[in-house]
Amino acid sequence: MCTDKEILQTIDANPPQGQRLLLAAYQQRVQSVIASVVGNIKDVEDLTQEALITVLSTIDSYKPSRGTLATWIYTIAYRKAVSFVRQQRPVILSFDDTDTAVPSISDEQLADELSTGREERIQALEQALELLPVHDRLLITLYYYQDCSLAEIASIIGATANAVSHRLRRIREKLYTLLTINA
Repeated sequence: MCTDKEILQTIDANPPQGQRLLLAAYQQRVQSVIASVVGNIKDVEDLTQEALITVLSTIDSYKPSRGTLATWIYTIAYRKAVSFVRQQRPVILSFDDTDTAVPSISDEQLADELSTGREERIQALEQALELLPVHDRLLITLYYYQDCSLAEIASIIGATANAVSHRLRRIREKLYTLLTINA
């Protein structure tokens, strides 16, 4: 697997080969980010292609001083997905954080709760994730599946790292509550 620096150097030296490297490195990850926002697989595939075309056609505008290549690419994917959802559903409903009190839970407690390795637990987690609002699923995808830092996520969604940290904590608490209710 090539590093981002190698991908960018190859794009400069041999654009078609560099584009192939970029697609190989990021296509699945972009699809994952978009899928966390958009439910329909056909729409996910279309939006993934649109996002990657935008990435390839605007790669010259990428500035390493403003963030990593991954952050730049995820930002494009995120914006495409959110724009699509807004066009499809003008009103997006979300969990109201004040509806129910949720217990405070640490990452370690949640990990202990989920580390049983039982297939039922994994299925319960997947079902709980589906109950979350789109933006919450996106944060989970970026943080846990794409290994983005809080700062990178903040840059992608236009928030502060502190706000992202607090939001992830509330999401983990919601997941814990959903999992313990259904246990």
